[in-house]
Order: sequence, then structure tokens, then C-alpha cells
Amino acid sequence: MAFRPFAIPLALFVLASGAAAEPTGLVAELAGQTPSIGIATMLPDGTIVLDLRAEGPGGMIGDARLTYRPGEPHYPAVRDHLPGLRPGMTVMVPPFD
Repeated sequence: MAFRPFAIPLALFVLASGAAAEPTGLVAELAGQTPSIGIATMLPDGTIVLDLRAEGPGGMIGDARLTYRPGEPHYPAVRDHLPGLRPGMTVMVPPFD
């Protein structure tokens, strides 16, 4: 079974909506973490891909995919914001200060 990055936000949505009885496994582990604004994946070449989501008043929703390659100006700040992220990993993205 291949990992699908959209499965984590979908699982958290289902959890938040009350459709799931009791969370188990990865969903239970992620549910106890600080708020997330999306997911980050590090590709084998070190590129970081951020899939972010923002929600605002009146039902406003914004989705964005940002890509940062090693050597780009903002790469170090993004990498440092995601401690422990290694090639092949996908992690939750905490809000930026």
C-alpha cells in the first residue's frame, strides 16, 4: 500500500467531524500534536514540498503548494522550521510565527 499524503489531512478532518469513534495509530498520534497548516514532504534530492491550507471567516479556504529546492534563498528557513524532516519523509507543518 503506497502512502498518500492527502490521507493524513483527510483522516484528521474525519476525526474532527466526529465521524470516527476512537482514533488509533497515526491519526491518534497526530491528533495530539500542535495545530497544523498542512504537510511537508522531502523528496530524495532534498527538495521540500509544502501543501498548505488556510481557512478564514465566511468559509474562505486557500490551498497552496510551495516547492523549495536546496540552494534557494528561503530553503534554510523552511528546513529549520521542520526539524527531523529527511528525504522520503512527510510531516505535519506547524504554523509559522
